[in-house]
Amino acid sequence: MNAPIALFAYNRPQHLQQVINGLAKNKEAKSSDLIIYSDAPRIADDESGVTDVRKLIKSVIGFRSIKTVYIKKNLGVANSIISGVTQVVNKFKTIIVLEDDTVPSPFFFAIYERSPLLCTAYKLDFIKKSYRQTGLEIQSIEKGPWRKGGVVNQYDNSQDVIVAKRLKS
Repeated sequence: MNAPIALFAYNRPQHLQQVINGLAKNKEAKSSDLIIYSDAPRIADDESGVTDVRKLIKSVIGFRSIKTVYIKKNLGVANSIISGVTQVVNKFKTIIVLEDDTVPSPFFFAIYERSPLLCTAYKLDFIKKSYRQTGLEIQSIEKGPWRKGGVVNQYDNSQDVIVAKRLKS
């Protein structure tokens, strides 16, 4: 597996744990690089959740490498993802993006083999805008829920998988 996994988290440690567990069930996890982005609290009420997420991140094992990016000032979900995806794609050229509310199946990486750039999201308009800003072009959008190798949104059991490629400059 050459594409690093960028995982974006905020203040939901239980959700994040499920995503990490789902990734770890994939045999490819041990040969994968995981980059976890943890956004700073937006308001005081979010501080304990963010603290718990960061404690959890420190206990993650089972990947070739684990890098953590603790954001010092709250960026919000959109700016956090745009910034992180831009950093990773500029360095590695490929990426797998997950948020802390998407739980991958044990066959999740099978999807990656179909395209070198993969992102999961359920806020399609946001993702289209984010992709344009990071220099990516959406190639296809496939509707979930996935039965073999996909990812399911914990809130409504549906998920779009967006396959994209880097735009030529």
